[in-house]
Amino acid sequence: MLTKHAILRMNQRGINKYMIDLLLNYGEVEYHKGKEIYSLYQSSIKGLASELCIFSNSLSKLNRVYVVAKGSIIITVAYRKHRFKRNR
Repeated sequence: MLTKHAILRMNQRGINKYMIDLLLNYGEVEYHKGKEIYSLYQSSIKGLASELCIFSNSLSKLNRVYVVAKGSIIITVAYRKHRFKRNR
């Protein structure tokens, strides 16, 4: 389920539902202040590209996108500028 805030941020940032689904299904999860943060790193993108039989450069935008969720509710989506601190 997407919050109104998440939908607004998706539209502003050019992030679509397909990208979010890929992050939720194949992304690595980290925890920050009780929330789950899903993201894909370059090493994961190469494996995902071979699994989905597509070129990794078509998934390169996913390298910087992350999804913040709490349970099944997606709170927001954004572009990462730096790595997150782990497990806070």
